[in-house]
Amino acid sequence: MKIDMFIQESVKLFIFLSCIFLISLIPLCITSNGLHLPDIDKIAAFFHDLISPQTLTYIHSISGVERPLFPFIFDAFRSSFTIFSLSLLLSLSIALLLACVQQFLPPHLRRLMQTAASFLHTIPDLVYIVSAQLLVVAVYQLTQIRFFRFTGAGEAEAVGLPILVLSIIPTLFLYHTLVNLMEMEWQKPYIELAKSKGISRFLFCRSICCVMC
Repeated sequence: MKIDMFIQESVKLFIFLSCIFLISLIPLCITSNGLHLPDIDKIAAFFHDLISPQTLTYIHSISGVERPLFPFIFDAFRSSFTIFSLSLLLSLSIALLLACVQQFLPPHLRRLMQTAASFLHTIPDLVYIVSAQLLVVAVYQLTQIRFFRFTGAGEAEAVGLPILVLSIIPTLFLYHTLVNLMEMEWQKPYIELAKSKGISRFLFCRSICCVMC
């Protein structure tokens, strides 16, 4: 049974990689004279470049300068991964803080927070991106103080604003998720027992640990 499953998954992987390879050959079919099937030499050269990534290059869209793809792509990946990781960490921290604060608020303020979060969650990401850039520009024009960069590369790369913008939607989603999990946790029997014992601090810490785990 396990062998059959392994064979099936291997066949799926082979088909998937073959499809990617065939799709990658499409640019070779496009020439100045129209569409033509690539000859064996072009396919062999393409396959050689594929297994020799150190020879891959890219052409800058503005300057037209041809540069090696590696190790430049690793710098770009590290930058993107750093921004993504920090935005996710910020989202989790803010969502956890909001969910904890909500537990100590009156019911009408809880409903107000959830309604506001639901409304903000319906706004597309693009609106937040454009609004954040316009806000930074407007603040700079009024105060001559630039709090964040929203363009740049290399050492002047924009980091703060992308992290904040990317963290908005995940924060709202995680906030809703944590609130729902906390409400489910507070309905469990051990919560009622802890309430009857008057150990509210332990109760709150325990519920947070259960939700996060």
